[in-house]
Amino acid sequence: MREGEPKEDIDFEKALNPEKMEISGGKLLELFESGNFLEALDVAATETQKSELETGFMLKVLQDGSPYIFGVIKGNESSANVYGYSYDSESTIKEIDGREKEAERKASLMTLHFHPSGMGPIIPSIPDLHQVESVAPGLSFPFMAVGHAREAGNVDLLLVRRDKNYKAKEVLGDSENYHNQIKEMGFIPGEDNIGKSQEDIQKALSDNGFESFLVSFGREGEELKMGKKSEKIVAGIKGVEAPILKW
Repeated sequence: MREGEPKEDIDFEKALNPEKMEISGGKLLELFESGNFLEALDVAATETQKSELETGFMLKVLQDGSPYIFGVIKGNESSANVYGYSYDSESTIKEIDGREKEAERKASLMTLHFHPSGMGPIIPSIPDLHQVESVAPGLSFPFMAVGHAREAGNVDLLLVRRDKNYKAKEVLGDSENYHNQIKEMGFIPGEDNIGKSQEDIQKALSDNGFESFLVSFGREGEELKMGKKSEKIVAGIKGVEAPILKW
């Protein structure tokens, strides 16, 4: 067993029917404006700009409602391994909360990673969407976010979740349908797609059962701060139930 891996096997029965924590839009806003979330966001955005590699982290919520982020993980040109347990010295570029509260039970709320290009619209990939598309509540996340580190150090996040009112046509098939739709619209996945519309990406997501929210952070001196418009967007998001697990 490598350092950082769970100390016991995943209980798939509990993964299918986990305990849940209710998280409102107001609570989500509080988490997004917390010091450790903004620090992790800044570190990940800066590292991706510098290295041109995907970088990210997982956001979890402790039983007392406070955020938990182990650290910021660096991946490669096409993947950031922020979803597994490989928190080793090579992939972890900065610990945020570290291991002190690692063993506590917590709600898995969101994965977040940056795509290397900060140009053009944010375009989630099929594997990105699979993180919220699983039929097992304990094996997926209520949210996933893809980020672009923009000029002047600003950050845009596209926050995505499943539309609970949408009836999936086939298991894990909606992400592929979305992918085909954006290609038909002239988008080239993996490219900058400069001049293309973020709204068109969000419409394609909506057409295939995904809700999305564009959240922007600007710079105030050296620090990131969410914009007022984005604060209203996040606060208005309907509550979600995040699975409470030990890993």
